[in-house]
Amino acid sequence: MNRRTVRHGGIRALLLGVLLLLACGGSRFATPYYGAGGPPFISPKGHSLWRAASAVGARTPSYRVILIGDAGATRPEEATLSDLGLWAEDLIERTAVVFLGDNLYPGGLGDGDERGEGILLQQLRATRARKIFVPGNHDWGNVLPSAETLARQERFIDAFRESSATFQPKGGCPGPAVETLIEPGAGLSRGLHVMSLDLDWWLLDPEDRPKCDGIASERDFLRAVAKELRTRADDHVIVAAHHPIRTGGPHGGYGRGFWASRGVWIANGLGITVQDLDGDVYRRMVRRLIPALGKEPPLVFAAGHDHGLQVIEGRDTAGTLVVSGAGSARNVTTVTAIAGTLFAHAHPGFVVLDFYGDTADFGDASAPDRVVLRVVEAGRSRPVFEMELPQR
Repeated sequence: MNRRTVRHGGIRALLLGVLLLLACGGSRFATPYYGAGGPPFISPKGHSLWRAASAVGARTPSYRVILIGDAGATRPEEATLSDLGLWAEDLIERTAVVFLGDNLYPGGLGDGDERGEGILLQQLRATRARKIFVPGNHDWGNVLPSAETLARQERFIDAFRESSATFQPKGGCPGPAVETLIEPGAGLSRGLHVMSLDLDWWLLDPEDRPKCDGIASERDFLRAVAKELRTRADDHVIVAAHHPIRTGGPHGGYGRGFWASRGVWIANGLGITVQDLDGDVYRRMVRRLIPALGKEPPLVFAAGHDHGLQVIEGRDTAGTLVVSGAGSARNVTTVTAIAGTLFAHAHPGFVVLDFYGDTADFGDASAPDRVVLRVVEAGRSRPVFEMELPQR
């Protein structure tokens, strides 16, 4: 969690919290969890969508985007990265891999940090495909965030020359940073873009935020997000951030246990920023971000932060919400189904978005693009879930 000034009455809230610990029950304990030792959760609607996607799946995609997060604690022989390499190799010139933050645990890249550089290189060399790295809270630092710690990782990734790799957004700024993968008509009828956000910027104390051109406030950031989405309203847009808007994992308040839940309650009373959806600052951020996204909803809002695999209906925020934070097998945590969950599993893996163009695969120049989401779990040759994504 980041630093935040203790608000007036914080000590009083702490004392009250201690007194209430035994009086308050733990939250959300009755919820079933879906661990790697058992089958995933797939909703009845998810099963129906899976069956409907089978007709598209036999064709060759025009472009592929792989979403993987929280890969910064990988072992030397990480099956998740090995499988990612195989999926990217199929369409090496038409694939982009988006690393969704927490690219290096526990506290980002230190000065002269050979261990950290090795872990980043493992991700950079997992595939020759195009790579976009989005920062996460651990990339800023473990306890106290540092713009210089983040800058070291940015410089290291941008200096990689063996294949295409970029760190976005830059300079510790929140973005939006847009990278175009395909222009309209170049294999797809619509353009395809990745819009990267660094939401940890919002969770910093305002005085600790780096100076960013055109972004002097949270309102400026929200306006910029809405403007970029409006500009690309006719295209496919994937918003990539580390912090999810909704999640059935511990960062959503599920499965973290009695004492951790009470700790969040106390931290809120003390005015301390918590990296969970029930943290006061995080909750306010999401409440204000949703309308900015909802005016021209992106195709997908993709995040990590929680260490599992989730596909959730986007409703008014995006076509689909993806939580893909299972890049490191040693870090996988619990996950459960929440309202709108189509798929959930606490298993190492990643999410693949396959984009199918009109003329090449369907023989009809007037046909709309089609997009199939696939959940790929480490060590399994076939996806464990597929669905065709809804589009406007």
